[in-house]
Amino acid sequence: MKQITILGVALLSSVVTFSQENKGEVNQEGNDNLATVDQILTQNDAKIEQFGDANIASTLQSGVLNASNVYQLGANNAAFTEQIGSGNANQTDQNGVANTSYISQKSDINYASVTQIGDENSSNIDQLSMGAPAIHPSGFTNGAIVSQEGNNNVSNIAQAGDDDIALIVQQGNANSSDVLQEGDSHGSWITQVGDNNLNTAVQTGGFQANFVTQLGNGNGAEVYQSGKANYSEIIQNNDINYSSILQDGANNQSFVSQTSLGAPAVHPSGYSNGVILEQRGEGNAASTVQVADDAISLVIQGGNGNLSDIVQEGYGQGSWVTQFGEGNQNTIYQGGTFNSAVVNQLGNRNVSQINQQ
Repeated sequence: MKQITILGVALLSSVVTFSQENKGEVNQEGNDNLATVDQILTQNDAKIEQFGDANIASTLQSGVLNASNVYQLGANNAAFTEQIGSGNANQTDQNGVANTSYISQKSDINYASVTQIGDENSSNIDQLSMGAPAIHPSGFTNGAIVSQEGNNNVSNIAQAGDDDIALIVQQGNANSSDVLQEGDSHGSWITQVGDNNLNTAVQTGGFQANFVTQLGNGNGAEVYQSGKANYSEIIQNNDINYSSILQDGANNQSFVSQTSLGAPAVHPSGYSNGVILEQRGEGNAASTVQVADDAISLVIQGGNGNLSDIVQEGYGQGSWVTQFGEGNQNTIYQGGTFNSAVVNQLGNRNVSQINQQ
């Protein structure tokens, strides 16, 4: 067992390298910090703390049971972590000025968490597993959590397989977010709170789900999920909402709720409200609730359980629904002002009802 603690003040840089049951700690305070820890073989543990000025930190761990902690406070933060092997875990915390973080974890039982609080945040997590589908997120194989608070937030998560899950919470300023997960049990829950929100999540074959909640300002959100247990939910509240959900095959459902009522002069092309929903095969359902300004809604569902339910309310409304085959049904209620609704149902149990005011 080896342990090293380095305290650096002013123009300090450190490089630490170990093998087998390694523990490395670097603590730096002030000025042009830089730190690198490389560890190989078994039970690697690295901790880097940097306080003030031109921070950078880099950790490379290769082996079994890798753990890494990075804490950066103030100035030109960065922090890169690369973990290769089985049993990877990382926590990166950054606060103040030009934050950025990059984590890549390879092999199985990965977990990563990043918290960034102020200034030019960014984050990027890339996890790969595909080797232990029987291990559930509580024992983690995949994971990834990002929380960002203020200024130029951005975040990306990409995971390739097994139990996947991803959570991004962003709060103020230029938010953005991307989640891409490929195979197995998926997840994804994203919350964005204020300013220029935007989100995209793509999940392909597996037990997808996905919730997005955006609360104020630029809103956006698109979700595409492909084959298997789909479900999705988007709730957007005030400002320039837009949504799009496409789900492909199996137990589809979907729900969108928008609010706005703050920018009646902004038209859907620049969007204030929106919603496009498309589902193709098996359990379909769908619900759209808009409490409106310019509103608009389009639902297309393909085959099997179809159903749809749209409530729109005051101002520009819209709605056009097409349902193709089997259980079809549709209900639209609209509300005050321009109304309009077109429903086109093609085969099997059709029913439809429209109530306009």
